[in-house]
Amino acid sequence: MPMPTTSPPPPRTPAPSVWRTGRALFVAQALSGGLGVLAWFVAARTHPAAAVGTALALVGALTWAGLVGNLGLGSLLVGLLPKARRAERAAIAGTAAVTATAVGALVGLAVAVALRLIGGGLAAAAGRPVIVAALAVGGAGWSAGGGLDHVAVAGAQPRLTVIRAAVGGTVRLLLIGLGLVIGWRTGTALVVGWAAAIAIGTAAEAVLLWSHHQLSVHRRVVEATWAPLARRGMATHYGVNVLGQTPPMALPVVLAVAGRPVQAAAFGAAWQIASTVGLLSPAVATGLFAAGSADRSGDDADGTRRRLLAIVVPASVVVAALAPQLLGLIGPEYVVTGTTALRILALGLIADALSNIEIARLRIGERFRSAIAINGTILAVTLASAAALVASWGASGAATGWLLGEVAGVAVALLSIRLVRSRSTHHADLARLRVAPSRPGERRGAAHAPPRRRPAGHGPRGGGAARHRRRPAAVPDPRVGPAPAFDRPGPGDDFAA
Repeated sequence: MPMPTTSPPPPRTPAPSVWRTGRALFVAQALSGGLGVLAWFVAARTHPAAAVGTALALVGALTWAGLVGNLGLGSLLVGLLPKARRAERAAIAGTAAVTATAVGALVGLAVAVALRLIGGGLAAAAGRPVIVAALAVGGAGWSAGGGLDHVAVAGAQPRLTVIRAAVGGTVRLLLIGLGLVIGWRTGTALVVGWAAAIAIGTAAEAVLLWSHHQLSVHRRVVEATWAPLARRGMATHYGVNVLGQTPPMALPVVLAVAGRPVQAAAFGAAWQIASTVGLLSPAVATGLFAAGSADRSGDDADGTRRRLLAIVVPASVVVAALAPQLLGLIGPEYVVTGTTALRILALGLIADALSNIEIARLRIGERFRSAIAINGTILAVTLASAAALVASWGASGAATGWLLGEVAGVAVALLSIRLVRSRSTHHADLARLRVAPSRPGERRGAAHAPPRRRPAGHGPRGGGAARHRRRPAAVPDPRVGPAPAFDRPGPGDDFAA
């Protein structure tokens, strides 16, 4: 009788490293940002500024829907997949992708309804069926794409994120060109093209992950695990992600709702240029988190911070100095309205780098409340300041609000570092005190010996030789086999990716 054949487990992958992952993510995000800048450059040259500003606000709304719909599953997978059995990683990743896609689409529909209820400059656009569909499709694509990027990072194949960025950015440019050919030069065309490009780029990365045996979808696995994954993601990384990434997405919406779409377009142009440098710190922070999740160590955070600042500080100075020239490439009207905003954003990139590295260190230590405190401070100060300043300062007011929020976040991060170090020093001092000798000639040892533990099953009157006997180790029943354990590897498995 022929023996049944079983499919071999996926090949073992190397552990992720900080700078290898960081470089790949920076290339992916810089490619996406560069193609995004090029797309906005073409749109600014060929579309009215008001249409560009409205489209930018709606794109920010759909990306926020994807962020909320992700449920923190992407960051959860970075820490979860390396510890899972190799044969189960693809199914877990597939469950997360399906969950993120469905929830992202639902949140996109909810965002469309919310924009209608809020009113203002986006209410009319959010009521169009094609915009509602774009918000749902874009939210689903962005939500799933963020999760798939983290699957690639956890599998030590961050180059796949570069492919998603290249495909999405290229499709975006092609769709803008197609709209120009057929004469569809409206904000709606830009939003539809953006949403379609996000979905196509995500689909391309999903196919690549499937071909590398890192993604699979099984109905029974999805039904059994989507709820535990969602609960775990929301209980850990969800709040950190949503609070941290909301400010740049919300600021164009604030400007558009306030009836200043031209200023929203200027802020968007300034943000696209500043993000070519600003994408470096999140990429390096994700690399630090991925490497630290493999060995549960955040000891490299200080060195990573120093090297990151050595790159970000001079790059921010260059962006600030060349702000008029860079904005002039998009259009002369953007130089007048966006130069000050771009210089303010360039200054804020330094504070943003500091807070991102501290957030990664807190993620490694699973200190999510401290991370939420940092990002929550940034969001609250940013929105409050921007709401007070956009009416008079426009794009510069929105940029100033973000700068103030980042500075406040750094202050909270520094306080968090100081508290952690003081607690560590306090515990170390206590440990030294407990083992120090109290009198000359006294043996070193604990000040108070721990109480002796009674043997199991030993009564208060027990004594004799039975006190010194050891209970024999339990022998597993060969007919039943060992009990399954989710926290230890099986034959041929390992904890590190």
